[in-house]
Amino acid sequence: MSDEATALAAFGYELGILKRMRRSGWWHAGVRDPESVAEHTMRVAQLAGLIAAEENADPAHAAYLAIWHDSQETRTGDLPHTIKGFVDKPDARKITAVQTAALPQLAGESVRTAVDEYESARPRRHVARGTPTSSKCCCRRSNTGTSVSNECRAGSTRRSRA
Repeated sequence: MSDEATALAAFGYELGILKRMRRSGWWHAGVRDPESVAEHTMRVAQLAGLIAAEENADPAHAAYLAIWHDSQETRTGDLPHTIKGFVDKPDARKITAVQTAALPQLAGESVRTAVDEYESARPRRHVARGTPTSSKCCCRRSNTGTSVSNECRAGSTRRSRA
């Protein structure tokens, strides 16, 4: 067996761990049988493709990016949001570089590019729920007097009725 074939098989085996890894946030919420990271990834890829098609973007590319968004959890585990403030988030790009270093150039580069695209789009992304003019926001709400201010991760602020 060639070194490239061995590297691909090893990476494929590593990704298979995601089938057995349960999403930890659901454990914290008391869900008895939470979905696996692989099940979550599948659903994210499906929704990314559907949303991209609705927005006249490339559904295959969106689904491909979504497939890789949690691949680093084979090395870190599924880190719940409750760790924020206690543990620094691992750099997904560095983990992917290590994971794919032994892969054939095209395969490894393709995965690294997908993770780079996903990670670089993430902080600036703002997804408003509903119509483009909707007052609902993807971000947490904070009460300010009689109105609710939605401060977006991207830095924008939306105002809505209380």
